[in-house]
Amino acid sequence: MSPSDAVTARHRARHGAMMMMTLTLTMMIRAVRAAPRASIHALARAPDRSTRGRRLDSSNAAARDLAGGVLGTGTLWMTFELAGNQRYELIVDTGSSMTYLPCKGCERCGEHESSGYYDYDRSPDFRALNCSREGDANACADMAATCSAASTGACEYSVSYQEGSSSRGYIVEDVVRFGGTVPNARVAFGCEVAETNSILTQRADGLFGLGGDSRTTFAQMVRAGAIGNAFSLCVDGFGTNGGLMTLGRFDFGDADVGAVSTPLTGETSTFYETKARRWSLGDVELDGSTNMATIIDSGTTFTYVPTAMYRAFAASLETAATRAGLEPVDGADPQYEDVCYGGGFTLTEDTVGQFFPSLTIDYGDDGSIELGPENYLFAHETNAHAFCLGVFVGSFWNKILLGQITMRDTLVTFDVGAHRVNMTTLNCRALQQRYVGANETSSPPAPPPPAPAPPPSHTGSIWPFVFVGFGGTAAALGGPALARRLQARNANDRQWRRLEEDTLDAQIELIDLA
Repeated sequence: MSPSDAVTARHRARHGAMMMMTLTLTMMIRAVRAAPRASIHALARAPDRSTRGRRLDSSNAAARDLAGGVLGTGTLWMTFELAGNQRYELIVDTGSSMTYLPCKGCERCGEHESSGYYDYDRSPDFRALNCSREGDANACADMAATCSAASTGACEYSVSYQEGSSSRGYIVEDVVRFGGTVPNARVAFGCEVAETNSILTQRADGLFGLGGDSRTTFAQMVRAGAIGNAFSLCVDGFGTNGGLMTLGRFDFGDADVGAVSTPLTGETSTFYETKARRWSLGDVELDGSTNMATIIDSGTTFTYVPTAMYRAFAASLETAATRAGLEPVDGADPQYEDVCYGGGFTLTEDTVGQFFPSLTIDYGDDGSIELGPENYLFAHETNAHAFCLGVFVGSFWNKILLGQITMRDTLVTFDVGAHRVNMTTLNCRALQQRYVGANETSSPPAPPPPAPAPPPSHTGSIWPFVFVGFGGTAAALGGPALARRLQARNANDRQWRRLEEDTLDAQIELIDLA
């Protein structure tokens, strides 16, 4: 990747997670085929494929590759397999609830990672929800969708965003395949018939919501008895993309011995929220970090903290860098005031721990986890011997939004059934190769430049809320400045595309905040 390509990729990731948006529910009229099938909670079983992981108790589990990550795309992808070996790369987002992808007959969907849209005619288990059928109206409401006012009875969803992006379609049921010891399971998800703007031009096929409410594919599989009520994510460290995801109570043997286990404390079911006693950089306790609620969000590339905590973090980092003989350097893109330090050929990804302090997150009586510099720094795009702070200001309800960068080389297990999150540091690439296999490891190349997006088109009413979303969670920012940047599309088309292309990890469904 050339230096200019690296700059573009990095800032697509960073600013794909920073934009204003809103959601409106709109109505669409579309006839869909519907043949009677089992209910959403029914379970279809088929021969299981083996996995090298062991199972805990009687739960089923599977380990899968993740592609993407902090480098390049800014999002994590997993493979969603449907009938006829049809596979789709979906963004994994613990801050969103909906799963959707383009389906056959889509009126306006883009070219994505997969070669074609989902051909439901190849599935004997497919059916579209129809509100005229007994039970489907309730199932439609459970998916926060709307029964069509037309005679078709279709269960319709429409998600729109303030800058013009949207996904529109209908709710269907089909059997999904995850392999391992996980039996095939019938789940409900969104079948797209139209996409606009960034969703139209993004490389990923769609979204795999892993939030905490009942609409997620994960929650449906738990209710069906296909998996235990837990999942794990492990994001690769410096120099690599990808990682590992498990569904169910996967047994990692001694890999997660000594893990910090802390309770989920959030007031809503949508987000996975914990509370830390304090954060420290080296020996310095960071002001503003005491008893701070923290939302863990795989759809956010970087980590966002309240203003006071950010200032303490930046000041402590400056002191440590100066003590290590490093000097401030400009960021790769002059329009952003990145905090970067460099100095000499000895500072590399392999030696960064000799120059920068560790980050400790103290969970009080539950223990503490010590993280390396890769959990708060990203490599400078054009200077191989410089690193930049990957922690930014985000006043999200005065909470910490912990993104992928702080999850690197950390096995994070979301034990939803026990209402806890377990964390332990390890080499995620080695874990991936151990339980999935080196031959299956995949990491997509940097996405090609997106095609020009069409002018924004809005349907329904636009709510007068301004949010900056991070993977289904949000941070309230100074909206006017960002609005002016978005409006400068003609004057700075490249900037618009960076904000626009990889925005799915930045989308917030306001219905989740109700």
